[in-house]
Amino acid sequence: FKSVCLIFGITLQRSGDVYADTQTLYVANHLSYLDIPVIGSVLDASFVSRGDVARWPFFGYLAKMGQTAYVARERSNVKSDSGAVSARIERGESLIIFPEGTSTDGRDVLEFKSSLFSLVIGHANDDLRVQPLTLKVTRPGGKEPQTQEERDIYAWHRDMDTPLFRHLWMFAQQKGASVHLQFHPPISASNYKDRKTLAKACHDTVSNGLREFITA
Repeated sequence: FKSVCLIFGITLQRSGDVYADTQTLYVANHLSYLDIPVIGSVLDASFVSRGDVARWPFFGYLAKMGQTAYVARERSNVKSDSGAVSARIERGESLIIFPEGTSTDGRDVLEFKSSLFSLVIGHANDDLRVQPLTLKVTRPGGKEPQTQEERDIYAWHRDMDTPLFRHLWMFAQQKGASVHLQFHPPISASNYKDRKTLAKACHDTVSNGLREFITA
């Protein structure tokens, strides 16, 4: 992941402390396939992703190397799944999720889908933590973005029809990007009895982090 960031000229800034003392579910907003090497270069944890990512050229390989756990897009409750994701949690592994369920242009954070949060509700491990993370692209193409087109140098989101490889090729011809990762204080999962309440708490934290950055 660090090598991919170096090759494509992606530089990272961090604020806040990464919590890694116990098992952790990291919760982040999502802008692009490029988020995978960016976040993966910082965290010792595996991604949870929708199944079709495994078939992406190059980034599907990266996801495999990062031991990504896959979920079907139509699943409404991951905890009821006896597959890889719930097994990872039971083994005490830390995971990274993008609960928006899609990628955005980076100007706002969509409402978090609560299904993945069911993984940690009522878990036997009282030390399990949830750490919200706000991802902000500060200089796509080497400069502060003034237009949506400039933001889309890094962002590859639901409102675009550009194929992945074409977008990656266009990004490779730019001057990389600077990305800021803001790690918020961890939350004790045992303090929450309802996945929707936990999802909203994380969403409020992540979106407030982005809002403060934009208005600064």
